[in-house]
Amino acid sequence: ETLIHHYSDTQIHFNFAKDSKNNFYYTFQLEEVDDVSYGTEGTVIRKIGGLNFNAQMWEKQYLHYNGEATLPSVSRLIIDEFDNLYAFSGEDNVDLFKINTDDGSEIWRINNVGAGIISDVKFNHDYLYVSFRHQYTGSATTYFTVSKIDLNTASTVWTSYLEMTVQGSSSSSTGDNQGILAFDFDCNNDIYATGYYGSPNYSPGAWGIMKISDVDGSKINDLTVTLDEANIDNYSVGIEAFVIDGVPTFLGNLQGLNGGFSHAFVTTDTDLNNIIDFVDLCTNLSLSAETPNETGMGIELYPNPTSSTVYINKNELEIESVSLYTITGAEVITIHKNIDQLF
Repeated sequence: ETLIHHYSDTQIHFNFAKDSKNNFYYTFQLEEVDDVSYGTEGTVIRKIGGLNFNAQMWEKQYLHYNGEATLPSVSRLIIDEFDNLYAFSGEDNVDLFKINTDDGSEIWRINNVGAGIISDVKFNHDYLYVSFRHQYTGSATTYFTVSKIDLNTASTVWTSYLEMTVQGSSSSSTGDNQGILAFDFDCNNDIYATGYYGSPNYSPGAWGIMKISDVDGSKINDLTVTLDEANIDNYSVGIEAFVIDGVPTFLGNLQGLNGGFSHAFVTTDTDLNNIIDFVDLCTNLSLSAETPNETGMGIELYPNPTSSTVYINKNELEIESVSLYTITGAEVITIHKNIDQLF
């Protein structure tokens, strides 16, 4: 029988990490572990060999000599490419610890690298970047928050609390919370982050995208992904961010004009001035603002999205009917004739 641990009190903040040698680290916060009594404060990190939970290599609880917890709970446990182990505390003001993988001892600690819930973490050269989102309870105003940490000097280079440019009018459902859910880097190490703003605290809001300078953490530009430019969305959110071959690329949920939302794939120009391509992942409809879109039937549509005319390149094919749908799948109009323009 494999015994992971035994406890008599509530466990909090389980986290797992595996190094290149297949050693496995996990955390828990208990009152009693394997019949060894601990205080109720502090986190335990355990290292085991491979996935054999009985092959314990070390176990460490993090307490000051006066009994106060140095690491009350762990919100994220991560390992870099060199098998260095790091732990983020689970407090409102997040601290970062570097842990000795030989015995679990604390190598260094950086206080207050950010506030809120950690949403994304990435290593880039000798630096660690971490972003935050707000908790869904409480009344604090939050921002697009990201920190850059120098792992060689064990210091925070900068922490930025940035605000999205609001697009549209607010409503009774609009709030003051913003947050980053994911980010990636371009070739200059500048950051493309995506998330939300205008959240009333308990839900998403508008889908925001922001470009952030790697030098000082300042905002370079931002962009809102929306179908309704007149009002702030309540249910849109950016979920993932990638830079693919130099192209900023984002995945998220986009609120429809008539309610509901759709899963969407968006690419932008590098300055975040324009959306270059938009794909509704539910209908597999590709929408482009600049170039014709091949439909797979020899027919091209452009420009789209648009606020006026959509041109149809039929390539000598006969069209029996054209139907226009919203992003949520609601039919707007169907025309039973051979046309090359749709107003």
